[in-house]
Amino acid sequence: MNAYQEKYNELRKNYSKTNDIDPFFDFRTELEDAGSEDAKPVLVLVYVLLQQYQKAYDLIRTLPAPKDNKEKKTFSSIEENARKYGDSYEKKQLKNSLQDERLKKIPVFRYHPNPFATGAFEELETAERCECCGKPTFIKYRGPVYAIDSIHCICPQCIADGSAAEEFDAEFQDACSVDEIDDPNEEKLNELVYRTPGYSGWQQEYWRAHCNDYCAFLGYVGTQELKELQILDEVLDDDTWTDDQKTDIRESLYNGGWCQGYLFRCLHCGKYLIWYDYD
Repeated sequence: MNAYQEKYNELRKNYSKTNDIDPFFDFRTELEDAGSEDAKPVLVLVYVLLQQYQKAYDLIRTLPAPKDNKEKKTFSSIEENARKYGDSYEKKQLKNSLQDERLKKIPVFRYHPNPFATGAFEELETAERCECCGKPTFIKYRGPVYAIDSIHCICPQCIADGSAAEEFDAEFQDACSVDEIDDPNEEKLNELVYRTPGYSGWQQEYWRAHCNDYCAFLGYVGTQELKELQILDEVLDDDTWTDDQKTDIRESLYNGGWCQGYLFRCLHCGKYLIWYDYD
């Protein structure tokens, strides 16, 4: 494994935790400037991650022919995506100094580490008043709230410290729709239900657990995204799913479509898990 591959693997690990795609743009420039034979195979992986399929295909055609079935399947997948999509779905760099400053002010949510990337929080051009603390906020919650009253604006801090849940007798995740863990004092469950922003599913949202703790919700995925992240086999290695359900995950998930996947990651061992539902 060369230095470029090691750096790519490290960036991928960070990406799985934060969903921050920006470092890959600088790495792409580094690899393109290097132009070495060691850099080119890694650059193909970066192009695919950034959904620059045509660039990935053009570059991979200059490399030695694939030797094993895994490499052949990867080549075939890149070729198919280049034909279907080209670079039309290319991911864009999100660097913005004001946005970065705002992100630093958001509390850390252990079970939902990047609520901007998942759409749970919305950045506002004009401040609105948080209905819990009464303070103006440029960031408001957009996820599900289980409460009697209709709530239009909650700031991140009021979710993190539990005051929103207490004020409105609210939950942000259904306490019964979670994997079972050994949590005698319900400390972990309370953190998840009352102090963690939820996510929006087609049906009742469900939260996965592993290593006797709830997992971090990373975002919305389809089969294609699982393949691109190279974790499809890992999420299928899960006794939760029947053979028919594994076929759905392997073939039918579509991000934003009628069969939607929700990606989680264990906070302790790093294993990826999935939940999915239908519209």
